[in-house]
Amino acid sequence: MKKYVLVLGLLGATAFPAAANNVYLYADSGRSSVAKIEDQSEQTLAMGLGYTLTSHINIELGYQDLGKLTTSEFTYYPGVHGAAGFFDAHAIQLSAIAILPITEIFALRARLGYSQIKGDSVFFSYDKLTQERLATTNSTSENKAIYGIGADLKINEKISLRADYIKFDSTDIASKTIGVAYQF
Repeated sequence: MKKYVLVLGLLGATAFPAAANNVYLYADSGRSSVAKIEDQSEQTLAMGLGYTLTSHINIELGYQDLGKLTTSEFTYYPGVHGAAGFFDAHAIQLSAIAILPITEIFALRARLGYSQIKGDSVFFSYDKLTQERLATTNSTSENKAIYGIGADLKINEKISLRADYIKFDSTDIASKTIGVAYQF
Protein backbone atom coordinates (compact mmCIF):
# COMPACT_ATOMS: atom_id res chain seq x y z
CA MET A 1 0.00 0.00 0.00
CA LYS A 2 2.84 2.39 0.86
CA LYS A 3 4.38 1.76 -2.58
CA TYR A 4 1.14 2.81 -4.31
CA VAL A 5 0.88 5.98 -2.23
CA LEU A 6 4.52 6.82 -2.97
CA VAL A 7 4.09 6.21 -6.72
CA LEU A 8 0.88 8.29 -6.83
CA GLY A 9 2.59 11.07 -4.88
CA LEU A 10 5.55 11.13 -7.29
CA LEU A 11 3.24 11.12 -10.32
CA GLY A 12 1.21 13.95 -8.82
CA ALA A 13 4.31 15.99 -7.99
CA THR A 14 5.67 15.67 -11.53
CA ALA A 15 2.32 16.17 -13.26
CA PHE A 16 1.24 19.26 -11.27
CA PRO A 17 3.73 21.73 -12.83
CA ALA A 18 2.59 20.68 -16.31
CA ALA A 19 -1.07 21.12 -15.37
CA ALA A 20 -0.59 24.25 -13.23
CA ASN A 21 -1.48 26.57 -16.11
CA ASN A 22 -5.01 25.18 -16.00
CA VAL A 23 -5.46 25.49 -12.21
CA TYR A 24 -7.17 28.43 -10.51
CA LEU A 25 -8.17 29.43 -6.99
CA TYR A 26 -11.37 31.28 -6.22
CA ALA A 27 -12.94 33.09 -3.28
CA ASP A 28 -16.57 34.26 -3.23
CA SER A 29 -18.75 36.19 -0.82
CA GLY A 30 -22.48 36.84 -0.89
CA ARG A 31 -25.81 35.85 0.62
CA SER A 32 -27.36 32.45 1.26
CA SER A 33 -31.00 31.91 2.07
CA VAL A 34 -33.33 29.24 3.39
CA ALA A 35 -36.83 30.06 2.14
CA LYS A 36 -38.71 28.29 4.95
CA ILE A 37 -36.94 30.23 7.69
CA GLU A 38 -38.76 33.55 7.28
CA ASP A 39 -37.02 34.15 3.94
CA GLN A 40 -33.88 35.25 5.79
CA SER A 41 -30.51 35.57 4.18
CA GLU A 42 -27.09 35.31 5.74
CA GLN A 43 -23.54 36.04 4.60
CA THR A 44 -21.94 33.15 2.76
CA LEU A 45 -18.27 32.63 2.01
CA ALA A 46 -16.90 30.16 -0.50
CA MET A 47 -13.44 29.13 -1.64
CA GLY A 48 -12.05 26.44 -3.80
CA LEU A 49 -9.87 25.11 -6.54
CA GLY A 50 -10.76 24.90 -10.21
CA TYR A 51 -9.30 23.18 -13.23
CA THR A 52 -9.83 24.26 -16.83
CA LEU A 53 -10.35 21.15 -18.96
CA THR A 54 -11.13 23.03 -22.19
CA SER A 55 -12.09 26.59 -23.09
CA HIS A 56 -15.72 25.53 -22.51
CA ILE A 57 -15.52 23.17 -19.48
CA ASN A 58 -14.13 23.66 -15.96
CA ILE A 59 -14.22 21.46 -12.86
CA GLU A 60 -14.44 23.05 -9.39
CA LEU A 61 -14.01 21.61 -5.91
CA GLY A 62 -15.00 23.98 -3.13
CA TYR A 63 -16.17 24.67 0.39
CA GLN A 64 -19.06 27.02 1.14
CA ASP A 65 -20.09 28.32 4.56
CA LEU A 66 -23.84 28.89 4.11
CA GLY A 67 -24.15 30.95 7.29
CA LYS A 68 -26.16 30.79 10.48
CA LEU A 69 -29.83 31.62 10.15
CA THR A 70 -31.85 32.47 13.24
CA THR A 71 -35.59 32.56 13.78
CA SER A 72 -38.10 33.42 16.45
CA GLU A 73 -41.11 31.93 14.67
CA PHE A 74 -39.95 28.58 13.30
CA THR A 75 -42.62 26.28 14.73
CA TYR A 76 -45.91 27.07 16.41
CA TYR A 77 -48.38 24.53 17.70
CA PRO A 78 -51.09 24.76 20.41
CA GLY A 79 -49.73 25.70 23.82
CA VAL A 80 -46.18 26.48 22.68
CA HIS A 81 -45.04 30.08 22.76
CA GLY A 82 -41.69 31.74 22.33
CA ALA A 83 -40.13 29.29 19.87
CA ALA A 84 -36.67 30.37 18.70
CA GLY A 85 -33.58 28.77 17.19
CA PHE A 86 -30.87 28.71 14.57
CA PHE A 87 -29.66 26.64 11.62
CA ASP A 88 -25.92 26.61 10.77
CA ALA A 89 -24.88 24.96 7.48
CA HIS A 90 -21.88 24.44 5.21
CA ALA A 91 -21.25 22.44 2.04
CA ILE A 92 -18.48 20.73 0.12
CA GLN A 93 -19.20 20.71 -3.58
CA LEU A 94 -17.83 19.31 -6.83
CA SER A 95 -19.16 20.88 -10.04
CA ALA A 96 -18.76 20.78 -13.78
CA ILE A 97 -18.98 24.27 -15.29
CA ALA A 98 -20.06 24.79 -18.91
CA ILE A 99 -18.72 28.08 -20.27
CA LEU A 100 -20.22 30.16 -23.08
CA PRO A 101 -17.79 32.93 -24.11
CA ILE A 102 -19.67 36.07 -25.21
CA THR A 103 -16.61 38.26 -25.84
CA GLU A 104 -12.88 37.83 -25.18
CA ILE A 105 -13.33 39.06 -21.60
CA PHE A 106 -16.92 38.09 -20.70
CA ALA A 107 -18.48 34.62 -20.42
CA LEU A 108 -21.68 33.06 -19.11
CA ARG A 109 -21.55 29.80 -17.14
CA ALA A 110 -23.86 26.97 -16.15
CA ARG A 111 -23.11 24.70 -13.20
CA LEU A 112 -24.13 21.12 -12.44
CA GLY A 113 -22.64 19.16 -9.59
CA TYR A 114 -22.78 17.31 -6.31
CA SER A 115 -22.76 18.71 -2.80
CA GLN A 116 -22.62 17.34 0.70
CA ILE A 117 -24.48 19.74 2.99
CA LYS A 118 -23.93 19.49 6.73
CA GLY A 119 -26.14 21.40 9.11
CA ASP A 120 -26.67 21.84 12.82
CA SER A 121 -29.89 23.19 14.28
CA VAL A 122 -30.97 24.14 17.78
CA PHE A 123 -34.53 25.19 18.61
CA PHE A 124 -35.89 26.34 21.95
CA SER A 125 -39.52 26.63 23.01
CA TYR A 126 -41.54 27.43 26.10
CA ASP A 127 -44.85 25.72 26.87
CA LYS A 128 -47.12 28.08 28.83
CA LEU A 129 -49.44 25.28 29.94
CA THR A 130 -46.81 23.08 31.57
CA GLN A 131 -44.21 25.85 32.06
CA GLU A 132 -41.72 23.50 30.45
CA ARG A 133 -38.70 24.70 28.53
CA LEU A 134 -37.71 22.49 25.62
CA ALA A 135 -34.53 22.38 23.55
CA THR A 136 -34.16 20.32 20.40
CA THR A 137 -30.83 19.81 18.64
CA ASN A 138 -30.21 18.09 15.35
CA SER A 139 -27.23 17.48 13.06
CA THR A 140 -27.82 16.40 9.49
CA SER A 141 -25.77 15.58 6.44
CA GLU A 142 -27.33 15.29 3.01
CA ASN A 143 -25.97 14.66 -0.46
CA LYS A 144 -27.67 16.85 -3.05
CA ALA A 145 -27.30 17.85 -6.64
CA ILE A 146 -26.48 21.50 -7.20
CA TYR A 147 -27.09 23.66 -10.22
CA GLY A 148 -26.67 27.28 -11.06
CA ILE A 149 -25.76 30.05 -13.44
CA GLY A 150 -23.01 32.62 -13.40
CA ALA A 151 -20.78 35.01 -15.29
CA ASP A 152 -17.05 35.73 -15.53
CA LEU A 153 -15.35 39.02 -16.37
CA LYS A 154 -11.65 38.67 -17.21
CA ILE A 155 -9.60 41.56 -15.76
CA ASN A 156 -6.26 40.29 -17.10
CA GLU A 157 -4.60 36.95 -17.91
CA LYS A 158 -4.50 35.92 -14.23
CA ILE A 159 -7.51 37.57 -12.52
CA SER A 160 -11.24 37.25 -13.21
CA LEU A 161 -14.29 38.58 -11.42
CA ARG A 162 -17.17 36.12 -11.07
CA ALA A 163 -20.81 36.07 -10.02
CA ASP A 164 -22.85 32.95 -9.23
CA TYR A 165 -26.33 31.81 -8.28
CA ILE A 166 -26.30 28.26 -6.84
CA LYS A 167 -29.36 26.21 -5.86
CA PHE A 168 -29.09 23.08 -3.72
CA ASP A 169 -31.59 20.60 -5.22
CA SER A 170 -34.57 19.41 -3.13
CA THR A 171 -33.84 22.01 -0.45
CA ASP A 172 -34.82 25.60 0.20
CA ILE A 173 -31.14 26.63 0.26
CA ALA A 174 -29.69 28.93 -2.40
CA SER A 175 -26.75 31.33 -2.60
CA LYS A 176 -25.85 34.42 -4.61
CA THR A 177 -22.17 35.34 -4.62
CA ILE A 178 -19.57 37.54 -6.25
CA GLY A 179 -15.87 36.85 -6.12
CA VAL A 180 -12.49 36.68 -7.71
CA ALA A 181 -10.51 33.87 -9.36
CA TYR A 182 -6.73 33.70 -9.76
CA GLN A 183 -5.39 31.58 -12.65
CA PHE A 184 -1.91 30.06 -12.18
